[in-house]
Amino acid sequence: MSIRGDAPPTGANQVSAMFAALATDRLDPVERFDKIAASSEVAKKQAGSIRPALLENWGQMSPHWMLDAGMRAYEFLRLADLHPAIYNFVISNVPGPKQSIYFLGARITNMHPFGPLLHGAGLSVTSLSFDDHLDLGVITCEHLVPDPTVVAGLIEEEFEKLLERARTLDPSAPRLEG
Repeated sequence: MSIRGDAPPTGANQVSAMFAALATDRLDPVERFDKIAASSEVAKKQAGSIRPALLENWGQMSPHWMLDAGMRAYEFLRLADLHPAIYNFVISNVPGPKQSIYFLGARITNMHPFGPLLHGAGLSVTSLSFDDHLDLGVITCEHLVPDPTVVAGLIEEEFEKLLERARTLDPSAPRLEG
């Protein structure tokens, strides 16, 4: 989650992590959405109690070579295999500009966002909104989730179900295109 607040963008990312339940036990898409929103709100409040620069400052307290050596030892000794993963799914949401963007004079119509696939996670989904639409990038660990296109299709299916339910509540709700 962004920890930049209302400060003007500096060009550098300022992000943190939060844990939220995804309500995968809920079949109804609206109920699932509401449950995820509530869980996310609690997680944001908890994360907001930590000073935004705390993690960044903590990372700068130790020499970079020490952190690098520790990470290499963790990987080499396969220590992650000795304890349960604390997460298995990484979701990133990147709000982009609301207007059209261009590259060398050509209007960009789609982007293919990809976020981190960290050790212990089998799936990473990144969304990027810009120019009034949303693009998704799905990457997976081939050992845990062999075919990311299946996951992408299921996301689209579930999103369509959510929109369909929203239309029953509000007939003027937008239609999914593409």
